[in-house]
Parts: sequence; structure tokens; C-alpha cells
Amino acid sequence: MFSVLRRRQERVRLIQKGTDFPMDDEPTGLIPALRAHSGVLLGIIGLAAWIALLWFMFGDVL
Repeated sequence: MFSVLRRRQERVRLIQKGTDFPMDDEPTGLIPALRAHSGVLLGIIGLAAWIALLWFMFGDVL
């Protein structure tokens, strides 16, 4: 409990000073990075599938 309050007070002091502080709460690694960018990856896969669909449907016309 006290360590949480101490950390929060330290962050408030750093914010008031205008300095940047490292985010200790954010996990690092491959799995958290994939989870954070899952929307972007899904969008890229969907766009590639849509382009492939158009290519297969209208490839002879293009």
C-alpha cells in the first residue's frame, strides 16, 4: 500500500516538474506487442484478402 502511494507521489512530482518518466506498468515482449497491434495486423490481413478477392474476380478484365 505504501509503495503504491510512494510511486504515485513520485509520478506526480515528475509530472509537475515536466519531466518524462518510464512506464513501469506496460509489459514488454512479443506477445504484448502483438496484442497492442492486433487491430493493425488484422486490418493489413483484411486489406490483402480484399485485394486478392478483387484480383481473382476481375483479374481477366484488369
